Amino acid sequence: MNASHTPSFAQLLECLRTNTLLGNPSLISQALQEDAQNESALFQLALACAGHERLDDAFFIFNCLEAANPTDPRIPYNLGLICSLRSDHAAALAAYERALSLAPDDLDALINQGATCNDLKDYAGALKALERATQINPGIKEAWLNLGIALNHLQSYEQSLRAYDQALALDPQYFEAWVNRSVPLNALKRYQEACTSCEKAIALRPNDAQGW
Repeated sequence: MNASHTPSFAQLLECLRTNTLLGNPSLISQALQEDAQNESALFQLALACAGHERLDDAFFIFNCLEAANPTDPRIPYNLGLICSLRSDHAAALAAYERALSLAPDDLDALINQGATCNDLKDYAGALKALERATQINPGIKEAWLNLGIALNHLQSYEQSLRAYDQALALDPQYFEAWVNRSVPLNALKRYQEACTSCEKAIALRPNDAQGW
C-alpha cells in the first residue's frame, strides 16, 4: 500500500491541513503500524513542516519518529535544528548530543553542537566540538567561524584570529568572519587591523550595524 494512501496517513494529512495534528497524538503511531513506508513519508512531511515554519508540527512528528526509531541520527539532528529555531538552546544541545551518540563524526551535528554551546556560553564544550569538526573537514567556514567565537571568549585571541582567517581563506566575502575578527584584534590592541576588518565588513554590508 502506498504510504500516502493508508487511512491514518490520509487522516494525518487532513489534520495538518486543519491545524489539528497536535490534538491527535495517536495518528502517527497508527500510520507507522499500517505501513513501514510511512516512516520515510513522515520524515519528509516533518521537513516540509519545518520548511514552512510550522515548527510545532515538525517538532511533534520528529518526536514521535524518534520514539519509534531511536537509532536514526537524522531525527534528533533535525529536532536540534527545530529547537534552535525556537530559541530552546538547551533542548537543541541535548538533541545534537543524541545524534552524535549515534553518529559521532557527523559534521553538521558537531558544528551545530558547537554553535549551540556558544549560545549557551559553554565555550569549552564549543571548542571540543568545533575542533573535532575542523579536524574531520577543514573546508567548512561555519566551523571556523564558531571556533573563533569560542576561542575569543576563552581569551585565546591569537588562536581565535587564526580561526577567523581560516574562515576567510575559504570565503573572502564572509561578512561574519570580518566582523568577528575585529574582536580579538581589539583585545590584542591591534587597532588598525581591527579597523581594517570592520571596513571590510562594512564594504560587504554597509547597512549592517555590526560593522559600524
